[in-house]
Amino acid sequence: MHLTDYLKEDDIFTDFRAADKAAALGNLCRHAAERHGLCYDHILQVVLDREELGSTGLGGGVALPHGQTSDVEKPALTLALAPEGVDFDSLDGPPVRIYVLILTPLAADGREHLQLL
Repeated sequence: MHLTDYLKEDDIFTDFRAADKAAALGNLCRHAAERHGLCYDHILQVVLDREELGSTGLGGGVALPHGQTSDVEKPALTLALAPEGVDFDSLDGPPVRIYVLILTPLAADGREHLQLL
């Protein structure tokens, strides 16, 4: 498995900005919805539901918001680089500078989802 199989140039932001965690998640989901023809409200809710279980801000300035949804037939990824960082309620506290939004099919057995994480 190679990330380049899932992540294309149009899926990458190099100057990502957001006021806070909610705005960051909204912007990531908006881009994924536009890029992959998905329902913004649905994928945002999937990501927010997962986030309620615990922050996907892993530490070290990295966050991996993710979820499984019936909206995608194959994994859809978005990479965002936030040079200024965004407060994300990360496990270690510092702002997040690297985001990888991962959306995978709900019907899948979960192995591909785990491998991408």
